[in-house]
Amino acid sequence: MDPGTSLSLSLLLLCWRCPLQHHTANRCSPSSDTLSHPATKKDAGQCGALRHLRKDTDSEKTSPHQTAYAPSSQTREQSIIDDSQQNKQLTGLGDEPRPLVSPPGESRIVGGWEALEGAWPWQVSIQIRSSHHCGGTIISRLLVLTAAHCFKRLRVRRSYFSVVAGLNVLSAPGDGTQIRSIREVRIHKDYNYVTADNDVTLLLLSAPFNFTDHVQPVCTPLYDAQESFLNFSHCFISGWGSPYFKGRLMNRLQEVEVELIDRRTCNRISWYSGFITENMICAGLESGAADTCQGDSGEPLQCYSEDEDKFYVVGVTSFGHKCGRPHKPGVYARTSRFADWIQDQTESAAHRLNMRLIPELLSVALMLLHTV
Repeated sequence: MDPGTSLSLSLLLLCWRCPLQHHTANRCSPSSDTLSHPATKKDAGQCGALRHLRKDTDSEKTSPHQTAYAPSSQTREQSIIDDSQQNKQLTGLGDEPRPLVSPPGESRIVGGWEALEGAWPWQVSIQIRSSHHCGGTIISRLLVLTAAHCFKRLRVRRSYFSVVAGLNVLSAPGDGTQIRSIREVRIHKDYNYVTADNDVTLLLLSAPFNFTDHVQPVCTPLYDAQESFLNFSHCFISGWGSPYFKGRLMNRLQEVEVELIDRRTCNRISWYSGFITENMICAGLESGAADTCQGDSGEPLQCYSEDEDKFYVVGVTSFGHKCGRPHKPGVYARTSRFADWIQDQTESAAHRLNMRLIPELLSVALMLLHTV
């Protein structure tokens, strides 16, 4: 492939997975900036757990999301933790394993169906002035994983952004919805806007999420080779994107099951002709019947590990050739390739939180000394 052709292909590909810029339909306009639920002792350190899954006793083997989800009716006691314990849980560094789809405006799920409420508790809607912009994935109380192209070269004040969790219907946030502003946007330093390589970003939230039945972290692979040991049996994509190229966003969250496609196949001349790097992974169907589309940028490609009975975020929706085309599956940033980077950013967030708490603790100590 000559350089001119490569550049043209690059520029063409990068505009296919984000919501249409001036899309104002399906607005979400909650009345509070901090709708939340108390954290629970049982779920605080878990990731990717199938807590709401009702097993289908009539079938020996079913897809995890072919069975019904229903929020637990059991009353849970609010968790009360001290600052040091909270630090660990906020950053996902506690005793439990570390918790874990062009310019935005064009990215629904092609061939999908409506997701049941609470089916994907780690899915978030990243919004600009209450309008869906990109998707994202909760990996800890303070960190959301999304695509770099959702923020690169975007001239929008950070104060206009919000991250909405526990959401199923864009126009009707429920009682389980939590909204946070963004403290910091951490785009991968090697992100290439032309080739879409390293298309990942972490959002550091202004305040931590409270983990509930509707808001939970997904698991992330801890290293590159771990994918092969997790025994993924079913993979899904989910989002509010358009059902067809240049279509409208969906008001209700959609989901569809897809297949992981090996890099060699995806790089065939009739597919993506060598464009797929080792930092990318393809997923969909060869026929194109299941795919992410415009409005799905940054949203998760999540796979179920039978061995661990958990979901892992395997990819972050990046780009694709239009939507639902044969031999042109969705392309995702391969999460396992960024395991070290995610860990570094998580530890950095923990350090920043500790530094912020020190003056507050000193102030409390001085007040106590004055009262003695």
